Amino acid sequence: MTPTETQSHTERLYGYSLTDWQPLFAFIPQMESSEQLTGDALENLVWDFVRASTRTPNIEIVFDWPNWHEGKAVVMQPKLTFEHYDLLTLCMFITAIVRAERFNEGILMDCYERGIIVSVLKAIKARVEEHFHQPGSY
Repeated sequence: MTPTETQSHTERLYGYSLTDWQPLFAFIPQMESSEQLTGDALENLVWDFVRASTRTPNIEIVFDWPNWHEGKAVVMQPKLTFEHYDLLTLCMFITAIVRAERFNEGILMDCYERGIIVSVLKAIKARVEEHFHQPGSY
């Protein structure tokens, strides 16, 4: 991704209001308490999140995700932490997972079951809240 593309994506993501982000953040408690969900109910929750991630705010990032080696390496680690990533990179993780599902059926549910999706979503929420609580932010 070029520096101009990076800046454009970052500005778009930070251009959303805190209210715009709330529909995505509403998935966090649902995902954290989903251990009683099975089968279709669980899949519906995950796919509802995927659909919501392409609305406002649209966190889908256009980039060369199949060749994003850092993202693959992180997702393959047994102990995952996402707190230190910036908002753009976190959205890239979600984008890569969702797009990879098209070519590798089951990867989306695997990432969900391993806690990757909710962990990334929590880190996105933290970045957004940090942004809106900084002096001079929107």
